[in-house]
Amino acid sequence: MKINNLTEMEIKIMHYKLGILGSGMTALIDAIFKLDRSNRNKIALGFPELVTICNRFNDESGYWENLEKRFEEQFNSKTSL
Repeated sequence: MKINNLTEMEIKIMHYKLGILGSGMTALIDAIFKLDRSNRNKIALGFPELVTICNRFNDESGYWENLEKRFEEQFNSKTSL
């Protein structure tokens, strides 16, 4: 589901980076960032968008800056990350 210009999972990643996400999702995202590609692919069966965002964060130049900018525009706040 897209909320204005961010998806629900993009908002969750931003909340994770800001340290305000619940413990269950935080543990899941922590695990995704620590896993190798093979195991990430397995987690992607249940959480495809979340794994894609984590992969883009790690691999795609400029993705994080763009996501941070869109979050700040939508919520009119500075993330200071």
